[in-house]
Amino acid sequence: MRYLSSVYDPPSNSLRFHEREEPKVKKDDLSNIISRELIKSIPYEEKLRNSVINPFMGYFNNALAKVTPDYKSVQDREELFRTYRPYAYPNIISAAKGAIYSAIGKSSPPSLDSEGDYSMQEEAWRKSLGLPTKVKYIVPQTKYRPLDEKNPNSKYYKLGGDVIDYDLLREEIKKRNIKPGRKVEMESLAPFIKREVLNNYFAKRPEEFAEMTDPVEYFSQLDPIQGFQLGVNSKGDPYIYDIYDFDFAPLTKVTKPYEYEFYDQFPMNPFNVYNPKKKR
Repeated sequence: MRYLSSVYDPPSNSLRFHEREEPKVKKDDLSNIISRELIKSIPYEEKLRNSVINPFMGYFNNALAKVTPDYKSVQDREELFRTYRPYAYPNIISAAKGAIYSAIGKSSPPSLDSEGDYSMQEEAWRKSLGLPTKVKYIVPQTKYRPLDEKNPNSKYYKLGGDVIDYDLLREEIKKRNIKPGRKVEMESLAPFIKREVLNNYFAKRPEEFAEMTDPVEYFSQLDPIQGFQLGVNSKGDPYIYDIYDFDFAPLTKVTKPYEYEFYDQFPMNPFNVYNPKKKR
């Protein structure tokens, strides 16, 4: 799940228009709740977000999605890809700014890797629009499948190349004491990316991120796996799972037909090669 920044040029601490779980607020009671929460709001920012911003953006998102074009043609989706970068997916503010930039020819070009191909985040973004791209960074998962998958015909993907530090994920599982059959939601995969990969991306960051000093914070703006599940299945195997989707209803309307899932699995003890079924 990708969360959207509140502005086109992302600040170091992005403001999220609404979280994954919206408060269960009836429309008729909204005004009473807003008044009450504003009076007793301590801490103010958290209660303001839950009582005012989240419900309002929920209604606004759904209304805006109804008038958003489907972008069914390849040409329209190519324009969407050309106009917006993965760190500035269109929300109400960036959509307006992106449209203006597109009209005057100032849209930021897609970032490329050292071989001239789309970078990891660009490939993920392009794939979510159903546009052709090289299978370089977002590759089919052919070895593992979730034990509890709902659709046996689902196709899963993983990050290509040696980019994830699985030891850091193992440490996180131990720290959180995740037992078999349990899972937790993680904000971003960025803290678990290998340091050399983070440094490489950070060294090539565009000008709008020039003031950033933390490679992890920067990569989290581009990370194709956000709001993902870190868990241990019933057999004791750790895994990560995510759907490449968005928390902005108009954009979800466009990308839903091309939505795809990430799944990867790894042993808790990489050095445990003993298999009791193969006794001598």
